[in-house]
Amino acid sequence: MKKRSAFTLMELMVAILIFGFMSAAMASIYSTANRAMFQNYRGNFVKGG
Repeated sequence: MKKRSAFTLMELMVAILIFGFMSAAMASIYSTANRAMFQNYRGNFVKGG
């Protein structure tokens, strides 16, 4: 019998879990940077610059 070369369910679940953690981290970084940018923009707008 020939051995099939394929991903197991566990390997796919681990890959999806890692992808989910990376996506959550990137979303958090984006949100924080976006919030800081808009706070800076509003501060400059109030100062008249």
